[in-house]
Amino acid sequence: MKSLISLFQETKLKDDILRKMEILLLAVGKVLGDAVEKQTVNLFVNKWLDKFKDAAYDAENLLDAVETTCKFEDQLQK
Repeated sequence: MKSLISLFQETKLKDDILRKMEILLLAVGKVLGDAVEKQTVNLFVNKWLDKFKDAAYDAENLLDAVETTCKFEDQLQK
């Protein structure tokens, strides 16, 4: 976790990662939109969508933890 946090604290790298994440999330949004439409007729898609939602919540929790830690460490440095 510590190396992940230091990765986000490097300004240029942080900007590059955030830009790539934005592009990836746009693509994921398109796939999710299609999956939502198909989930009522395809049980496999419904199960995949449930697992994907769980993974998305885990990723959100991880990003929240990184953000909180970075803010805390920024406050300590001031």
